[in-house]
Amino acid sequence: MLKIISGSWYNENVYFKFRIHKMSFWKRHLARLIFLPLALWMRTKMIIGNKLIIPNLEIFIMNPCNPYCKDCKDLNSSRSQNFDFDIECLVQDVDDFLGNVDRVHRFIVTGSETFLCRDLNKLLSHLIRQDKIDLINIFTKGFIIPDSNILALLKNGKMLVTISNYPVNDSKNRSQLLAALEENHINYLIKDTWRDLGRYNPVASDRETDLKNRFKQCISKNFHILSNGEYHICLRSSHGKQLDQFSPDDSEDIIFRGRKDPRLFKKELRKLLQKKYITACSKCRGSYREMAIKDHLKKLSGNWYNENIYYKYRIHKMSLRMQYFARLILLPASMLLRFINSSLNRFEQPHVEMPITTRCNFHCRDCSNLITFFKHPVDFDLEMLVRDIDDFLSHVDRVHRFIVMGGETFLYRDLHKLLNYMIIQRKIDLIHLFTNGSIIPEPDITQLLKHRKLLVSISSFPVEVSPNKPRFVAEMEKNHINYIVEDKMWKDMGGFNPIVDNSIEAVKNRFAQCYSRGCHNLSNGEYHVCPRSVHGQALGQFTPDNSDKVIIRGRKDHQTVRKELLTLRQKEYINACRKCTGTLEEDIIPGIQLNKINLVN
Repeated sequence: MLKIISGSWYNENVYFKFRIHKMSFWKRHLARLIFLPLALWMRTKMIIGNKLIIPNLEIFIMNPCNPYCKDCKDLNSSRSQNFDFDIECLVQDVDDFLGNVDRVHRFIVTGSETFLCRDLNKLLSHLIRQDKIDLINIFTKGFIIPDSNILALLKNGKMLVTISNYPVNDSKNRSQLLAALEENHINYLIKDTWRDLGRYNPVASDRETDLKNRFKQCISKNFHILSNGEYHICLRSSHGKQLDQFSPDDSEDIIFRGRKDPRLFKKELRKLLQKKYITACSKCRGSYREMAIKDHLKKLSGNWYNENIYYKYRIHKMSLRMQYFARLILLPASMLLRFINSSLNRFEQPHVEMPITTRCNFHCRDCSNLITFFKHPVDFDLEMLVRDIDDFLSHVDRVHRFIVMGGETFLYRDLHKLLNYMIIQRKIDLIHLFTNGSIIPEPDITQLLKHRKLLVSISSFPVEVSPNKPRFVAEMEKNHINYIVEDKMWKDMGGFNPIVDNSIEAVKNRFAQCYSRGCHNLSNGEYHVCPRSVHGQALGQFTPDNSDKVIIRGRKDHQTVRKELLTLRQKEYINACRKCTGTLEEDIIPGIQLNKINLVN
């Protein structure tokens, strides 16, 4: 709260200029309190004077870079060539921009490696002379020791050097750079962590509410940039435009080069700053600040809310503000239920998956569930599925979200009968179907999907792979069916025969970091903690250990089954991990198709 009240004059300027960032925790807070009256006066003064103040602004210098970092926010690794921008042109852009605004609190100079720029001294000298710029922040990787001319400029009270925290092996000269900065009493800070500022996502949802929510949470919208004579409110928008990832709307960048109409420019810029989202959001994964209070609230809400209510009452479709409001409103009820369930020692299942068919109309190269590799795909017997549901429900007190999937769910011939049966099960709160969106449901199925216990998730296949997807979504909308369009990229889990390190330590680490270990699976009368364990066993990919599963079918010893389930959930790894790469950080395009001749024989 104090940070918000302090405003950008303090947060983007004074905090760094007077080296408060180097102080201890308590001294930093004391300094903020001391400066607070002056900070409030500066905010009031700017508002009364109707001044256009830019909190922070980046100017990008493109030049040769040593490593191609996957998570570079400026997309350098996507560029085929690197080059220096013309300094004279950059200087003119600075002058043109400053002629149209009243002040810039922090002017950031960044690039692949700024200290490699041949004419950096000319640019810095010019920026230092600008009265409208409070602080000049230059970013570096720490690879290059600047020459004496640059070091002399960096001593200026308006200068701040930020060193990106690369691993020591990647930045051998860092210790020498730090020594030079200390020796010359230059103001600097080390950026301890990297943040993913939104990777390119060609399958991102373009639903208006999703775009607004993505933009509202996104950190990148706070990093404005001058690029090629244009003002952008997002780094990804600027660089994505240059890389032809998308074509921004004309209202999403403001041309300032050569302009001499500050009143009109300010009007256009204020209008741009009021936008709820921009075109770049439709091709971006977004970047979200980690908030401890948000995670704490989610944990307090418990499975009843997170796995059931959040979806059943379509809170997932609301704006972020309404989502937070709904969570707070239902928090007392959630906590009361958690207390009651804990007091009564109830055995509740947050969610469980049940495959109903291995038939699929796609042959995805990267299918995480290995469905592609079934040579003779079949529908599972309806009576056996019903029996397995009954047996499993007899061992638990409640399942908050029961996931039904394939293969392709809507290819299952007895889907109507199965869903009818599941709907009447009181122990099941929500039935969640997954589909690739290529099969339009029959009218009787569509009618059934209207039930409030039903939720449909449409996987993140590109339209080129699933051309019926827009029609499927339209059908859901037309019939007011509760649905989600998934927009996440996929992870490469290694296919059928991955080359992996199968040492005990490596397998444990892989399992600990894998999101699939939360995808517990009920199949063929057995309970597994991972779908690859189920399907890999069926395909003969490996032989699971007896402790990797719990037999459910036909058992009546509830306490023993519950004990076995708890023991299974506490395992540090399973045999399936030896045939899986885990959920690697690298994203891949969803739904890349294989020809049948490429499949395992």
